[in-house]
Amino acid sequence: MIYDYDGKPRNLKKLVLEEALAYAKKYLKLSDASYVLIEFTKDCDTFGYAHNEGDNDYHIEINKNHTVPLMLGTLFHELTHIRQYETGRLIMTPNDDGAVWEGLYVEAEYDDQPWEEEAYDLETKMLRNFKRNFKKKYNYAL
Repeated sequence: MIYDYDGKPRNLKKLVLEEALAYAKKYLKLSDASYVLIEFTKDCDTFGYAHNEGDNDYHIEINKNHTVPLMLGTLFHELTHIRQYETGRLIMTPNDDGAVWEGLYVEAEYDDQPWEEEAYDLETKMLRNFKRNFKKKYNYAL
């Protein structure tokens, strides 16, 4: 995964973000061919979004009005969606009224969408592991 980020908030240190991205790339086995633009913004009406722009280009928006652990959890959540897009397990419909998940059309409430269930599960696991590993490596708790 090749990435850029814009609008990084002051409370999210560059070292923390870079380590989190390296961890997620390895954990999720993200493709080296993918380009991800991560935009930290105050204009996001939720924790974050992941957009498939086509041709291995992705855009993640993260609400920067949250704590560092919440932003990192959101980053892991949205990168899980990038992995789902990369592998073809998740294909969003053009008007976002449903999606193709593992070859089947799914139209469900947000909390019942299987791709969201997976992203929330991995977000929690990844954040817990990352925080533990970061503390061991740098003797600094997030």
